[in-house]
Amino acid sequence: MPRPALILDKSAFQAMSRAEHGERMFRYQENIVPILLREIHADLAKADPRRSPDAIVQSLASKFLGSGGVINADHRTLCIGELTGMGRFEADGRPVLDEYSDVREPDGSLSILIEPTSANKAILRWASAQFTTVERIVSQGLRTSAEAFSLDALYGRLRQHQVLLPRPKTVSEIPEIADDILTRPPLQAALLDWLMEQLRLPPQARLAVGRRWGATGRPLLADLAPYAHHCTRVLLLLLIGMRHNVVSARKTNRLDAEYLFYVPFCEVFVSGDKLHEQLAPMVLGEGRRFVPLREFKAEMARYVAERTERSTRPRT
Repeated sequence: MPRPALILDKSAFQAMSRAEHGERMFRYQENIVPILLREIHADLAKADPRRSPDAIVQSLASKFLGSGGVINADHRTLCIGELTGMGRFEADGRPVLDEYSDVREPDGSLSILIEPTSANKAILRWASAQFTTVERIVSQGLRTSAEAFSLDALYGRLRQHQVLLPRPKTVSEIPEIADDILTRPPLQAALLDWLMEQLRLPPQARLAVGRRWGATGRPLLADLAPYAHHCTRVLLLLLIGMRHNVVSARKTNRLDAEYLFYVPFCEVFVSGDKLHEQLAPMVLGEGRRFVPLREFKAEMARYVAERTERSTRPRT
């Protein structure tokens, strides 16, 4: 029976011990999402009076227990491919890969060969406290970018298009408001423009997306590119919640929201983040579940204790 695909956010990944990670890897298929690696990478520029940045990243990388599992294709790559009509994939609870090779077996059947990627090799180096000069420079940029987040920047082109965001009274009303906006035909151009701004698409890619949207009859974003629609919905949920102070307004929210971009590619999402606890149930969809870190860690700790007990039990 295949193991269910699992995504951990950084709060969950960091909180679990190596032994707990070992139990987790035994029971679940690991899906490493790019935002997790970027957050770990950014810790190379973290100021911590207790430990050096190198020691922090080395400790985190060692919890992959090797090179780590499969690494999901970046959400930006997937959105661009889908929006331009150049990429197709299934959001069916399994990781989507962009680095693999087709291999013909002796019996003529076709298999997929997944070799360690540059990111997997970086994980191995980091676990040995080996960091390149470029990685150190990039880490500072990653931290600066994360700290530069603002609500005005997130609103961006939606404000320019004069898209109004009704006020939700509770967290549970946020998806109703977001879905109403997403299904209005007159707002599709504004939503598409906003998404391309958030994805930082270059001008040529924007032109290609615009041409395809026009050539296909200016459909709803959900029909043009279902995964891109999912990412837009995540951002809209965040924007509505933050703008009206229904969800916490933290500078890390934009980064945390990126984990939710990848939930179509897992069956279980684990996090200790309050924003994820609030928004994840709105985007997981059927067949996927959110597990709070405290529950997941307790379960893995129980497995660790049971394994330890079995290994120390006297033989008869």
